Amino acid sequence: MANHNFKLPGNRLENVLNPTGLSILDAVNGGNSQAGELYGIHSFTGGGATTLSCMIAAEGAVAEWKAAYPQSCKRRWCIVVTEQSKTEVMMYVYSYLAGVDFDEVQNSHKNIPAMPSEKLSHILDYVAQFGPGDELSRCVLAKTILDHCLVVVEDQSSSNSSLWSPATLLSDIISKAVGPLSDLAGLVVDGTGYFIDEYLKITKEPDKARPRLYREFLSGCRKMIAEPSSCPVWINHRLRSALAKSSPSELLTHKDLSECSRFSQYLDACFVLGNKDINGRFYLRCTKGPYDFTPAPSVVEFSPDGVRKIIENHDAIIESPSPKTWVSDSPVNIDDQTLKEIKQLKAEHVAKKFWFIKDEIHLSE
Repeated sequence: MANHNFKLPGNRLENVLNPTGLSILDAVNGGNSQAGELYGIHSFTGGGATTLSCMIAAEGAVAEWKAAYPQSCKRRWCIVVTEQSKTEVMMYVYSYLAGVDFDEVQNSHKNIPAMPSEKLSHILDYVAQFGPGDELSRCVLAKTILDHCLVVVEDQSSSNSSLWSPATLLSDIISKAVGPLSDLAGLVVDGTGYFIDEYLKITKEPDKARPRLYREFLSGCRKMIAEPSSCPVWINHRLRSALAKSSPSELLTHKDLSECSRFSQYLDACFVLGNKDINGRFYLRCTKGPYDFTPAPSVVEFSPDGVRKIIENHDAIIESPSPKTWVSDSPVNIDDQTLKEIKQLKAEHVAKKFWFIKDEIHLSE
């Protein structure tokens, strides 16, 4: 079997310590992440939780893919999204795996479209400007990962609500998409609100039932998915308290965070995500860890270009911008069958100038 060296972003993927999610989060919650654990990311709308979900799922999927090579990757990392958020998620996965800062893409176009599908097209155009084929193969990698891990939730309006709870609905969706739970390597649920919204819409329960339903959802996810599959499960949940208008600094240092504390007993680790700052960085506070963890006044910085570190003084970083840097490439071997599929994909899309912008994919034997 001949192998072909494809390039993909180096440091952020090479440094994945284990397939439980982003390695920096593993370090923050104690460095001993275990299979079958349930992690929560609590945030407010616009705080960047979807972007962070894409980073976790993409790195987990790539780690699993590389670990399985040269055999086909049977175990799957999945990110569960709604039909409405599917294109946005695709956009973030493409930009992250291709090493592109989406804010920079926006700044490079004076009239960038508002529709996510058109933004995705702009990202692919932007990536294709950089070099002879390497970035195209990154797009192929992103396309492969998306085909492998994206699970889109269908409308449940016609469902019989007496037959499911939000957790059983998710479990059923995963079973249909993946098969046996033993084939699930990791799961990221981008926004639990959809499952709870659908349940409330059908059952006509009052809105005040949300906290109870979310607690039941977490308990069900552990029993039905995390423990049977022995894989990590990441749950994103949007908070609805007065803290929503807090600055990143205020949110991350708030002593109460009562809405988080109500749910943390159901999680092995709980993170609070502050809003992104003007530099596109995320601020994350760990409020619970599974291994005698004492919450520290530190902030984890995620930068779209792959720079990650733990900041001891959160106030200082909010005030001081950091320069953009780019990570180096590293080769990944692709087998003949994958190469054949890539060429077929190129032939189908090159005329549309969508997945592939240039005329050739450069390969090295």
